[in-house]
Amino acid sequence: MPETLMQSVLSQLQKERTRLEDELHRVTAALTAFGNVYMHGSKPKAAIANRKKANDFGCRTQEDSSSTAGTMR
Repeated sequence: MPETLMQSVLSQLQKERTRLEDELHRVTAALTAFGNVYMHGSKPKAAIANRKKANDFGCRTQEDSSSTAGTMR
């Protein structure tokens, strides 16, 4: 069944709306990430989370190694 001109226009508009919503979500995520770095700095939580993960698996991080470098176990 062939689409009418109006159905074709509505279909294109719906596709464009979906594309714009996706793009706005990406822009919002980028602005949120930028704002967090600007307000809180770039290091805090990622470094802490990585250190915690390493400790959970019994691994020693560089900080752990350097702080105990001169001690015997």
